[in-house]
Amino acid sequence: AGGVALCSGRAAIVDLLDGTLDATAVAGILVADADRATERSVEAFVVRVYRERGGTGWVRAISENPERLGRGFGTLAKLCRDLRVADVGLWPRFEESLARALERAPPHVVELRAPLPEGCRAFQRRVVAALGACARELRARLAG
Repeated sequence: AGGVALCSGRAAIVDLLDGTLDATAVAGILVADADRATERSVEAFVVRVYRERGGTGWVRAISENPERLGRGFGTLAKLCRDLRVADVGLWPRFEESLARALERAPPHVVELRAPLPEGCRAFQRRVVAALGACARELRARLAG
């Protein structure tokens, strides 16, 4: 086994709840856009279910907007409670030790693509055409 699985919070919670994903087999969870997580967010729910189902791995959260965590009273403390994170580390956007590690062993990335069946491509073209028509209509109404 082993490896990394990237998925949305919604996919993770469905798989945790229906037993497809065994929480005890997960080494850790990385929450992106942590500044948006709240007590009622999918991310907080995933972490809560993960812990309740026996997950003992790490939980890390990252944010592109860390300044949002400094607004209001106790915003960071609430986030830590909601995501069940005990320690907070503030790192610069570019960490030198990370750059050195990536230089020593660059990641191997494999991108897989599956072509859409013709029916799906036709549906995609129709959706794009409908969105284009809606955008043109909206621009016309706003201009006139």
